[in-house]
Amino acid sequence: MIQKSVYGKNAMPLFKSRTIFVSASLFFLPVMVLCAVLCLPLIACIVGAMYLIAWIVYLQLAQTHVEFNLPYNPSRVLKINLIILDLLVGWIYEIPIIVSFIYWRYWTMRNQRFQHIVKRDITYSDADPDCKLDVYSPSASPLGDKKKSPIVVFIYGGSWSSGSKYIYTPLANTLREMGYVVVVPDYRKYPRVMVDEMYADVRQAIKWAYKHASEIHGDPELLYVMGHSAGAHLVSQVVLTDLVDKASYAEAARDRTANHNSHGHNHTSSINSNNSSNSNMSSLISEKHDPSSIIKPMMMAPPHHTTSLPPPSPPLPLYNHSHHPIHGSIYDFLPQVEGLLLLAGVYNIETHLEHETSRGVEKISAMARAMGSSVDGYRANSPTELIRSSQGLFATSTEVIDFMPRILFIHGEIDTTVPKEQSAEMYNVLGEVLSPERRVEVDIRMLFYKSMSHSQCVTAFMPSCLGKDRLQKSLARDIQEFINVPVDEDE
Repeated sequence: MIQKSVYGKNAMPLFKSRTIFVSASLFFLPVMVLCAVLCLPLIACIVGAMYLIAWIVYLQLAQTHVEFNLPYNPSRVLKINLIILDLLVGWIYEIPIIVSFIYWRYWTMRNQRFQHIVKRDITYSDADPDCKLDVYSPSASPLGDKKKSPIVVFIYGGSWSSGSKYIYTPLANTLREMGYVVVVPDYRKYPRVMVDEMYADVRQAIKWAYKHASEIHGDPELLYVMGHSAGAHLVSQVVLTDLVDKASYAEAARDRTANHNSHGHNHTSSINSNNSSNSNMSSLISEKHDPSSIIKPMMMAPPHHTTSLPPPSPPLPLYNHSHHPIHGSIYDFLPQVEGLLLLAGVYNIETHLEHETSRGVEKISAMARAMGSSVDGYRANSPTELIRSSQGLFATSTEVIDFMPRILFIHGEIDTTVPKEQSAEMYNVLGEVLSPERRVEVDIRMLFYKSMSHSQCVTAFMPSCLGKDRLQKSLARDIQEFINVPVDEDE
């Protein structure tokens, strides 16, 4: 009798897959539970640390002009920690820039040579001891010995609440090496002041640069203002508000002249006076570089002055409800700004607040509180709303075209702090209020960079011990093409 092998065709497998799974589960499940129990203190410490970090950030940044508040929602706490982590990574990446700056400042330049090209802590306003600026002078003008260099006033960002002119020394020096006189002011910030005071400081810095142009070897007719992030917002709001106010005043003054001349002033002296007035108004409209020097005397002249413009009664309102009054005299306009360079700016406060809310940072950002924490405040401080509310003026006023600065928008497509839609909206709004015929008379440009982050449009100009930023060459070229555009000598 032959015995069949146990390994025959119908033999039972020694181990089934289900048996293996059950055996493994019975072995590893207790191990996993033990690991989880042992890791609970570590998990609790991590969660506790995340809450602690979020609460410290809130205690430092989110308690002014609001009721006491702390984040408890796990999602918000996680978002705050991710923002802090992103900042830390950014600071790590900036270490080579810091090392390069220290080497340049204290080894290459030394004190004597540095003081020759940089003048530190010049007071530009008596409003506050912090209202000081630095001036960076090029060694030689690339435009020739007989021509002075363009002036670039740089207004840094920092969420309307932080920042220092010293941080931007590498950027300013790069612009200086490109042949520009660079002025970098400090300005008052939230929570010490609200946004109106920031506007006032920016205005004073621009006026200082124009007034002292000859002393700093700059060309007052080539006055440019550059702003980054919150600085771009401040710059655009200040300069465009001034543009609207100057154009509104020029139109109103011209209408008053016409009305005054139509009320029986037919004698010879009046005719001569009217001719002088028309000549002055023509000069006002064509004046490109210091309209305040003409507008102010015309407005303040007595009735018997050759301009024949009577002082307004009641006073002429220069601002509608969406504008912020210019601090000081209502006739104290800015000098003509030749161009604005706006880098990754905020131009619509309401939509940017929505973006900040989606990121979970609207409470720690100073923006909403600096603007008054109200919808009316957000709209009143949005350059896009300023332009929309002055649509009629942009559509018909010849003075707007004459006083309009050239504008260059620069934004990174991967910017998650301030989305590129902010620049796109601002650019489109300007296109909407200007007819096709009027658009050809102004110079408004917009450039998007595919792989540029929020801070990179500034840090790209800062030398690094690891080598130049890959975007520095293209950014420098675009800025030089904008600033160094040929000027018609007949203008």
